[in-house]
Amino acid sequence: MRKTDGKSKEADKREEQRRYQNQKISGHNHFTALFTGFLLIAVCCICFGSFMASAHGNRMNPEQFQVYESITIKSGDTLWDIAERYMPNDYNGSIDSYIKELKSINRLSNDTIKTGDKLIVVYGNSF
Repeated sequence: MRKTDGKSKEADKREEQRRYQNQKISGHNHFTALFTGFLLIAVCCICFGSFMASAHGNRMNPEQFQVYESITIKSGDTLWDIAERYMPNDYNGSIDSYIKELKSINRLSNDTIKTGDKLIVVYGNSF
């Protein structure tokens, strides 16, 4: 009987050591997972913060909006007359470039316009 008790105590001791080692390894794995998770969150925050800072840093001018108006072409109107009448004072270009913009906006292939037709013109900027 003593041998059985001795083997039982020895087996219990080995089982206890095995459990202790497993708990030690499990604790180490838990710490590693926690540290890795924290590191991943920190890297994401830094990257996201850098992205947001660069997105806000690119604004040099306030946003500008162009204001459009639909007009009806009157008898005798030409694109040049309309450009002189509606081209904004702060337009960054010549009358020729404004006429090109009018043609592009209205999908005109040439300078021909007809009385009674509608034309969309850019007549100002809004800030």
